[in-house]
Amino acid sequence: MIHSLKASARTMLVVGLTALASACAPPAPGEVLLRQLEEKQFLKYAGPNADRMRAEIKDKGWPAIFGDSGRVYGADGLTLAKGGVSKFIEKLRPFLEAQGVKIPELKDDLKQESYSLIVDGTPLPIWTKDDLTRELGAQPGITGGLAAARSFALVNKLLENARSPERAYAIYSGAALSVMFLTDDLLAVMKADPVAVPKFMPYRLTADFPFFGQPQQ
Repeated sequence: MIHSLKASARTMLVVGLTALASACAPPAPGEVLLRQLEEKQFLKYAGPNADRMRAEIKDKGWPAIFGDSGRVYGADGLTLAKGGVSKFIEKLRPFLEAQGVKIPELKDDLKQESYSLIVDGTPLPIWTKDDLTRELGAQPGITGGLAAARSFALVNKLLENARSPERAYAIYSGAALSVMFLTDDLLAVMKADPVAVPKFMPYRLTADFPFFGQPQQ
């Protein structure tokens, strides 16, 4: 009987110390990041992927934020440059309309020496004859970069006009280029994470060849 009581006491002591250690242990970095992202509604558009995203962010931390959150869409610049801008905007339609954006009438005007997007009857240059000359000369890839930059700029203008806090940021580049929608608050959380990699941080596309705004360090 006495032996049984001693064993029970030891078990209770171990359980108590384990619970105390767990209570005092700092949360994993992924848990902190997940909590901060959730506070800023990062998973607002994740739908059925939300629980999986939570688990991945908790387990892997910063690298997992580029998964299926409902905020990331492919945006290959070469495809855009070949007349794919209106199709790209159409792919974004569900997200944009959820922000209150009224999608204008869009028509691609792709010619041999230029490409414009007709927006409600008004041409928006995507790349010009001069840009094509640069592409065929010393700046290969310029038309794809410009097509992406100008497409993202149009999307951001539509979001701004709708008074949405979301903005289109680029992640990656080349064939892997994607758009990631973020608010200022969400971007601040991502930048503040201690394991964030500046080179892979979402960025604002520009028309500056050859990196078009992508961080290089």
